[in-house]
Amino acid sequence: CWKKSIIVPYGINDIPPAVRAMPQFIHIDASLTGDKTGISSVGCSGLKETVQYSGAQEIYSQELTYKHIFSVDIQAPQGTEISFEKTRQFIYFLKASGFNIRAVSLDGFQSADMKQMLLAQGYDASIVSLDKTPQGYLALRSAMNDGRIGLIQIDLLETELIQLQRDVQTGKIDHPVDGCFT
Repeated sequence: CWKKSIIVPYGINDIPPAVRAMPQFIHIDASLTGDKTGISSVGCSGLKETVQYSGAQEIYSQELTYKHIFSVDIQAPQGTEISFEKTRQFIYFLKASGFNIRAVSLDGFQSADMKQMLLAQGYDASIVSLDKTPQGYLALRSAMNDGRIGLIQIDLLETELIQLQRDVQTGKIDHPVDGCFT
């Protein structure tokens, strides 16, 4: 058995059907023992018109808007391991509960087997390491700056976002040693 901390202010049955129906993207930051496994879901909620300037010229475009649906962290009790199978079963449970899961991304840690198992079940699964490329962070920062994402108020998430660090030599975005960014 493992300890789950669901860091959302509601239960799964409180999530409205319209939110469950949104195209959703889940990221899993897996761990085995000492660290927490983080699972987060973001849904595409619509479009927002944005304006960019090139000199005096205004360039209008439509950008996707997002809704942060949930974040879960799982920590194994001392001396045990987090079950990768239970993590997969959670994704299957969400799908069976009406969540419109379009894709699942996994960090690099022990993710090849998880990816293969999800692909075999018909999920679009890929490895996306937020530690190796800043693209995920840059997309989130852009959405936050443009007011295109509604985030759940979670103290841990806020702390993690504030404490992210950029290596000026490599351009890599990373969290402090004890941090996690999912």
